[in-house]
Amino acid sequence: KNEIPPKQASKFLSSLSCLQLKKLDVNFSETTMTDEHFGDIGTAIHKLPTLQKLRLDFSGSLGKASVITSVGVRSFTTGMGKCPALQLLDINFAYNCYYPTRHRPTRFDDEAANAINTNVF
Repeated sequence: KNEIPPKQASKFLSSLSCLQLKKLDVNFSETTMTDEHFGDIGTAIHKLPTLQKLRLDFSGSLGKASVITSVGVRSFTTGMGKCPALQLLDINFAYNCYYPTRHRPTRFDDEAANAINTNVF
């Protein structure tokens, strides 16, 4: 796994487009995840059309509170688009990464999984 901060994620993933990768494991570290970073990651993944298995690990930012809203999820799924070759998308978020809703914060994993499954697969 390569450890890179989310600020560099889209550049890093875009640079892999010529490799025709089928499997990719990426571990993000250091920086707190934001809507903008998450959206950029989706756009970069779209440029990897041969990808079949993708694992994104954001648990490296455990000491910081990552907040991703519906804006970030929408940007991620829109940027990613439909990925016909993708069979597995495994996203591991930090335990303190929350998806704020109008009423109360909920675990991001639960709320976002439905949006990602609906829009990407």
